[in-house]
Amino acid sequence: MEKSFINHAYDVVKESKEPLAFKAIFDEVVSRSGLTENDIDVKRAMSQLYTQLTFDGRFALVEDNKWDLRERHTYNETHKPINEINDDDETQSDDAEEKELLDEELGLVKDNGEDKEDLGESEGSDE
Repeated sequence: MEKSFINHAYDVVKESKEPLAFKAIFDEVVSRSGLTENDIDVKRAMSQLYTQLTFDGRFALVEDNKWDLRERHTYNETHKPINEINDDDETQSDDAEEKELLDEELGLVKDNGEDKEDLGESEGSDE
């Protein structure tokens, strides 16, 4: 019986002394399976292996977007509280967008460095 890609991946990561990038794992798995990239649909195989790594409890995604065996890491190294997952940059972007919408509603949006209210007054005075 042939070994599955995920079991080859386990062997690859176990034999490594340090975490590995996904592409390095994938390339070694393809090599060990005896297949060539011409024999398989590479994109499909890559996505399947990535999904399997994600759901297989033996693996953990660690620093620098590399994979390692979960058994080599503490719980705190491989799990993040949900509030740390929320990206502060998104929050800041949302806040800026909300301020811009509010400024528009209040008529405070500037166009070419001038307030809209000022533009309206200057248009009436140009005769």
